[in-house]
Amino acid sequence: MTTPTLSYVGLPSVAIADGAAAPDPGLTGVLAWSTTENAVVQWDGSAWSIVASSTTFVSYAAIQGIGFFFDPRTQQEAGYYTLNRSPQPPPSQLITATTNSAADVLAAGFETQVNDPYVTSLPAGTYNFHGFGYRASGGGTYYVVAKFYTRTAGGTETLLFEIVSDAIVATSAASPTEWDNEYYLAAPVAIALDTRLVVKIYVRSSGTARVVNLLTQGTTTASHVITPLLGQAGTPPTQNPNTIDIGKVLGIGRIGVVTY
Repeated sequence: MTTPTLSYVGLPSVAIADGAAAPDPGLTGVLAWSTTENAVVQWDGSAWSIVASSTTFVSYAAIQGIGFFFDPRTQQEAGYYTLNRSPQPPPSQLITATTNSAADVLAAGFETQVNDPYVTSLPAGTYNFHGFGYRASGGGTYYVVAKFYTRTAGGTETLLFEIVSDAIVATSAASPTEWDNEYYLAAPVAIALDTRLVVKIYVRSSGTARVVNLLTQGTTTASHVITPLLGQAGTPPTQNPNTIDIGKVLGIGRIGVVTY
């Protein structure tokens, strides 16, 4: 059996039959669009099964892998910009800070909107930090760090984990360093329904102090995080869950595109 290559953008188009044992994507939980069944199918480790038909797939129910984009144009509480479920239009926005070899330096904090994700548990699974960055020229090794927290309605924050970028080597916004790194959360985290997800962006280096930039928003360098949250979570204020743009959700989620 040929193991297919998986990618995670766009609407996949794959000839897979319900119950088929092939192709094996090598990753349990992967979703794909089946042209055979005209439905979303999921790999359970041994076979594909239909999880949403063409008449129901526009609902949140079958979509796994909600993404949140860093939006420095809008603010939630004081000191926090917004984690939006979709990117804002160009131009790109910069999140900037100067490194300090003694400690991580906070560039900006971002949090989800009220009642988002509106769940009682953050699920176990893979969390991704897909980003684009560049720095001032000169020697040294520099990183962007995304630290994930929960934040209660009363303002209490709990650090969950961090995801570190690849070394930022680019020195121009026109050709930034790109990374897509992940952290596996081994067990779910119980939270209250009104708890928000917070991601704080830091810059890190053990060398000379230099400016490091994270690119956000726009169409090509919109840095974001991806979570294993199910798509029915949350109540986006401008979207009806029954008529949401499925292409947008699938396009940013952990959707398996099978190629040979």
